[in-house]
Amino acid sequence: MKSYAQQRHNGTSRTYFLFTRGDNKLVGGISLTRITYGITRSAMLGYWMGVHHAGKGHMLKAVPAVLDFAFHDLKLKRVEAARLPRNITSINLLKKSGFGEEGYAREYLEINNVREDHILFAILGSE
Repeated sequence: MKSYAQQRHNGTSRTYFLFTRGDNKLVGGISLTRITYGITRSAMLGYWMGVHHAGKGHMLKAVPAVLDFAFHDLKLKRVEAARLPRNITSINLLKKSGFGEEGYAREYLEINNVREDHILFAILGSE
């Protein structure tokens, strides 16, 4: 939690946690990272959902809310996302949220000590 606070203070990321109404259980999280201003004015979107809470529409509500914050409050112009080609659920979520596919990046990110290819997506504040 301390690193989240430091990154927020530095203006380089914003991380939010999703909780259920009523019993207040942690179900997932969503982040804007690599926030840059100046000529880029962009960020990278990331999210995760607990296995028992996936497919219930939580992230379908959270992504548009975070995009609204990114474009209106932070005044960003572009939000990007990278997804594993096999993560069809996440790819569909991005497409439903208005993201467009922009390309394929070989060995883009290292996950669990393995560099893997990713599909790159983006959405513009003007869309």
